[in-house]
Amino acid sequence: MTVGLIIRDGTNTPRAISELIIRDGTNTARTITELWIRDTNNVPRLVFNPGGSATLSCAVSPSIVSGSTVGTGTVTTDAATAVGSGGTAPYTYAWSLVTHSAVTPPTADTASAASTTFTQTGIAPSTVEDATWICTVTDALSNTADSDPITSIFVDLS
Repeated sequence: MTVGLIIRDGTNTPRAISELIIRDGTNTARTITELWIRDTNNVPRLVFNPGGSATLSCAVSPSIVSGSTVGTGTVTTDAATAVGSGGTAPYTYAWSLVTHSAVTPPTADTASAASTTFTQTGIAPSTVEDATWICTVTDALSNTADSDPITSIFVDLS
């Protein structure tokens, strides 16, 4: 979610805010470095920050994770880890399944953590299944960013 403040001049032309100055009780100018407003749910929203925190983003590594088994039909991959940056910490994470090739959808084992493994059950012998995932990071101001898709590969080697 992006929240902004638009200031318009007397001709209704939008003007960028590059500096806010407020005077205190002694008429001393005080520079405002951040301006926060609460929304209707009482959630603070950063409106003005000329230094600017970087745009929220989410990177996941590695881009492909895999796991294998011999005859059990259940495979768990190596871990994938998401890292949020920019925005306002702390961050929360949510892994989402985008597509999969199996009859039974795989699961993210710790779907609300930065790092997770993926598990696929019901894999037939000598079968390869795959799935595509994204991770959504949410910052303290409820802004969100999605990672690039990653792939999980599940193999039964029997």
